Amino acid sequence: MSFPNLVLSGIAPFVKITQIALTYDNDPSPGTKPLYITRDRYDVKRELKNLNVSGGTSNRHPDIPYNAVRYVHSWIGHIDVLTDSVTVRTGSTSVVTDTVNLIKKAVILDTASSNIEYASALPSTLGPNKPSSVSTFKDADEACSGWVYKITSDGGDPPVYTNGISTDWVVRDINIVDNLNNTSRVAFHFEYQTLWQDIAAIIDG
Repeated sequence: MSFPNLVLSGIAPFVKITQIALTYDNDPSPGTKPLYITRDRYDVKRELKNLNVSGGTSNRHPDIPYNAVRYVHSWIGHIDVLTDSVTVRTGSTSVVTDTVNLIKKAVILDTASSNIEYASALPSTLGPNKPSSVSTFKDADEACSGWVYKITSDGGDPPVYTNGISTDWVVRDINIVDNLNNTSRVAFHFEYQTLWQDIAAIIDG
């Protein structure tokens, strides 16, 4: 099968990734090939803690191990691409150089404008137009900008929380595994943490 090139677009000086795209050099039927990053795992973890400001306050309430909660969303996916598209060599294009710079330097995935889409792997039979030997990719219905809802507070007492769509994710990791045959698997790990929320306010609300 024909492997794609990874093309990352971003905002100078390379702190934000705004688009994750795949391009094919010599494939006459790109519509049958994977077009997006494939989701491997999506974790939603609840973190709990005691939000008392001082340690003394915490010590006066030893029976309250926590009173606040927040969500930590982790999104992990991969793309199998040509190694030439993620390696700077003599004669590499500016597109490759920009992609590698974003891999090295980006700390934010900004989904506000690009609505980065992804695919999920489904079982399938073998064939030259399959993305791997055991599965085929199907485009997901939701875009990256709808992966999780952020929660904002109005700062009042008690605070009023409002749900909204998150647009800036932290780029936790980008890993490249070279298969030593001019193909590489690029794995992305994005993370989003919501604000701490008072558990009592949630229960009473």
